[in-house]
Amino acid sequence: MKRIILCLICAVAILSMAGFASGQTGSASHPLVNYELELTNYYSATASDVVARLQQRIEQGATTLKFDPTHGYLPSLLKELNLPLSSQLLVFSKTSLQRYHISSHSPRALFFNDRAYVAWIPGAPMLEMLAVDPTLGAVLYTLEQTNVAKPRFTRDNRCLECHVTARTLDIPGALVRSFHTSREGEVDLLSGAAIVSHRTPLSDRWGGWYVTGAYGSLEHRGNHFSVLTPGSAPVSEAPGGSVKDLRALFDVSRYPQPTSDVAALLVLEHQTHMENLLTRLNYEARASLRQWGRVTYLTNITERVLNYLLFIDEAPISSPIHGGSEFTQWFEQQGPRDTRGRSLRQFDLQKRVFKYPCSYLIYSETFEQLPREIKLHLYRRLYAVLTGEEAAPEFKPLTADAKRAVFEILSDTKRDLPAYWKL
Repeated sequence: MKRIILCLICAVAILSMAGFASGQTGSASHPLVNYELELTNYYSATASDVVARLQQRIEQGATTLKFDPTHGYLPSLLKELNLPLSSQLLVFSKTSLQRYHISSHSPRALFFNDRAYVAWIPGAPMLEMLAVDPTLGAVLYTLEQTNVAKPRFTRDNRCLECHVTARTLDIPGALVRSFHTSREGEVDLLSGAAIVSHRTPLSDRWGGWYVTGAYGSLEHRGNHFSVLTPGSAPVSEAPGGSVKDLRALFDVSRYPQPTSDVAALLVLEHQTHMENLLTRLNYEARASLRQWGRVTYLTNITERVLNYLLFIDEAPISSPIHGGSEFTQWFEQQGPRDTRGRSLRQFDLQKRVFKYPCSYLIYSETFEQLPREIKLHLYRRLYAVLTGEEAAPEFKPLTADAKRAVFEILSDTKRDLPAYWKL
């Protein structure tokens, strides 16, 4: 099994490397970066993510997971991983190992923060987890819903078939999709967005998801059920629209929360792609340093990370969005604040998702553990954009006030910035 998984990962890496890396340097005379070795070490490398660390604490007797008769290990696991109940999202597309337990009447509940994702389905035999390892990227686990003294997380690589593809930038990563989905949870794989990020028009998002909150006349694919007929285009049975109460659609009493918060979904869509970009940059930076001793060839991926970090080309919000106050309050409390009380986690939700156009994942473990050389290069590029040294057309949407605010917030809250940021 291990050899099959390794071969799968290697094949994906080799097939995708030429396509991604050919635009990597901007010059055919520069060598392409081969990150195959880093990727093939994925399975054998020891993970250091939050789930792996929780397993160590359980083995050492420092903590335990309590088994709930209704939800199994879910409540205890969410508490240990600091995943708020208010982050609950409900997806009814059959896009899971446990697809036969999923339908519009039994959606999969997803809980998350910026380090881990936990999925639970009523009556399903396992919990599914994706943890973000700062070096490896996404690490997939399952946990049997059986009451034992010392629960054991199983590193489960069956999901790599979907979680190491071009949609995840060809590294082990998370992904969000949007499909036409029937009431039974079946999906039309040819419909919708191949990958959903903060750049995806909202009219193409949320197919196969329940979405609660107030979002006015916003067009989207959430809360739709489609009729899927072979050889014919999918036909929606019902419009999306704002939904505040899901009780008319299925039995919400089986779930920890009765909601699938629109604000949480917007955060998820930004976060998953940002994490994948940082992981890809980490893989390539390590490979470049191993092969060439420098990172100057990584122009393409570095600029992609920079642009996404600064929300360049973010899809605009056409109608004000109001999610559940419980999630938005929790989320805004997590981030560091500058001396004026500002944070990169503050929401806007009127025209854009966040008030300040720089991703809060600049504080993440994945960013912090980037090789020093590439992190210093990113800081230099970020400084150039925020101070106006960089005048490339793609950065024109960033107003002077927005750039100044982001510069001041980072100067106050990022402790490892180079000295020239303080001048």
